[in-house]
Amino acid sequence: MQPAPSPLSADETLQANQRLSRWREDLQDTVLAVAVPTGSVLAAIGTAVSWFKQDGAMALSNVAALAFLLWLRHHRGLGTRTKGAGIVLITTGMGLSFLFNDIGAFSLPWLCAAPIMAALLLGRSAALTVTALIGLVAFPLGYGLDLPLAPLPLLPHPELMWTLLALNYLTLSIIIAMSAAVLLRRLAMAIDRATRSEHVMAQLAHVDPLTGLPNRRALRETLQKRAGQAGWAGALMFIDLDNFKDINDTFGHLKGDELLVRVARRLSTQVPQPSLVARMGGDEFVVLFQADPEPSAPLSDQAMKKAEQLRQAMTKPFALPDQQSVSTRISIGMTLLPAGLQSPEDAMREADTALYQAKGNGRNQVVIFEEAMHTALHQRMLLANDLTHALRHTGLWVAVQTQVDAAHRPVGAELLVRWSHPERGNIPPGQFIGMAEHSGLIVPLGEWMLNQACELALRLQATGHRFPLSVNISAQQFRQPGFEQQVQNILASHGVPPQALMLEITESLTMTDKGETIDSMARLVDKGFRFSMDDFGTGYSSLSYLKRLPLHELKIDRSFVDDLPHDANDVAIVRMILAMADNLGLKAVAEGVETQAQADFLVAHDCHSMQGYLFSRPQAVDAWLAALPASPVRHPAPHAGVTPV
Repeated sequence: MQPAPSPLSADETLQANQRLSRWREDLQDTVLAVAVPTGSVLAAIGTAVSWFKQDGAMALSNVAALAFLLWLRHHRGLGTRTKGAGIVLITTGMGLSFLFNDIGAFSLPWLCAAPIMAALLLGRSAALTVTALIGLVAFPLGYGLDLPLAPLPLLPHPELMWTLLALNYLTLSIIIAMSAAVLLRRLAMAIDRATRSEHVMAQLAHVDPLTGLPNRRALRETLQKRAGQAGWAGALMFIDLDNFKDINDTFGHLKGDELLVRVARRLSTQVPQPSLVARMGGDEFVVLFQADPEPSAPLSDQAMKKAEQLRQAMTKPFALPDQQSVSTRISIGMTLLPAGLQSPEDAMREADTALYQAKGNGRNQVVIFEEAMHTALHQRMLLANDLTHALRHTGLWVAVQTQVDAAHRPVGAELLVRWSHPERGNIPPGQFIGMAEHSGLIVPLGEWMLNQACELALRLQATGHRFPLSVNISAQQFRQPGFEQQVQNILASHGVPPQALMLEITESLTMTDKGETIDSMARLVDKGFRFSMDDFGTGYSSLSYLKRLPLHELKIDRSFVDDLPHDANDVAIVRMILAMADNLGLKAVAEGVETQAQADFLVAHDCHSMQGYLFSRPQAVDAWLAALPASPVRHPAPHAGVTPV
């Protein structure tokens, strides 16, 4: 049983009605174009015959019908329904005129034609109305008047009678035939357009509109076909452009789209048929690699060779419009598809998992899927669910590590998040911070930390201490719409002044949306907030850009402190950072200080404060507060350009 067709929407109904109106307008033009010349001939002969027979009423009806026809033909301001009604009126009127002038044989073709013309030009309702009027009025009235049906006045001249009857027949037949032909032609054209539209729509459903490559749907269908081909073997490669967002933010989305187009072209040149290149969306592409049917090397070697070829090909800069050159790198996650491959969904899941691993390993590399990756991904998902629960309930807690000056007096502290899982025990930050960033949980986690920092700031204030508490702000959190207002609202809700916190950011944040980042930081600084650049020296900030940032302090990364004072390179780097901080009027904080030799070197080179196991390990809040000096210490005058809390 065929399903009932779905009803048309309001827009579809309106379009159908507009299309039908245009068709009927064409039909009317065709009818009038044919009826005027043929009707003129017919009216002239009929008028002459009627005049000869001294039938003035019949002659007048012929002249009136022709005049009305000419008026319809040349009056451009008439509406579609008005013209259609006029044509039907002429047809019906001629039939009635013949009928009531005792020429019954001539009346029947006209009266039969009237409903057909009404159907073509006005619609079903008009056709039924005309049929009813003729059937219920004209014929009963003719019967009542006892009108003869034979063409009696023309019997003395049968040849003339048959000529006029033939002309009437031909006129009506031509008009109806031409109208039907135009209607059918329009219907055929509409069906043809619909067929072409369906074909185009089917193509668009399988093609990425930006690059012209097959899309996700086409890829899945191709994978399904390959699964049914005996002996087919290959590999599925998920390809992601590394740091594409930075390119979009730096050059704009139009240039980003142009880069995607050129990446698609380069991939296509590197992957000849029958292999396939597709675009999944965003900056993610897919290569369905078909292995050699008569392999000289194992499938894994063939696939890895092709993947490395693609990775190397992408290292060459892309020339964009306006003579701009952009360099990019790609990460590739790959799963092998031996003969009798798994389902498309499994293959795509495995390749995506391998891509995730490639990006997690540092990007710009090729990783082949292993089952252990799926297990690890599953564990990360479980961990993300547990972290979501911990954020809503309990399990997370704050550890505090003190920052000290040259005399080992506390001048600051950094807040660190810790997680005590009810089943897994204490989970190191290295296991869940990265997962939180990838899953987006870093945003609510950062908000939770800000609230904890405010609560601790109030408790610290109650002890009489006035040094700031450093809180890490992730790039995702900083870029969230409304972050500036959110951080102000959190502090205001706790009654904590902005100077009580130090917002730690990383160089990765300052590398994208540079202008907006500086503006946002400046607005917060105007409100009393201060910023610290964490892990300084490990990123790629230029000095010319660094001087524009409204920073308060630089934190020297522990990787430069570990080998002090024995490694000459580290010595040179740390001295340079300290000198630069001094010249820019910034406070310098050294992280990871674990030996007295490291501390002595830093003090000798005027490092403002230090943080590390040599002075204190991260402690729970209560233990940390208890370990603070009983009364606040008056801090020495700050370094030039450094504003005290």
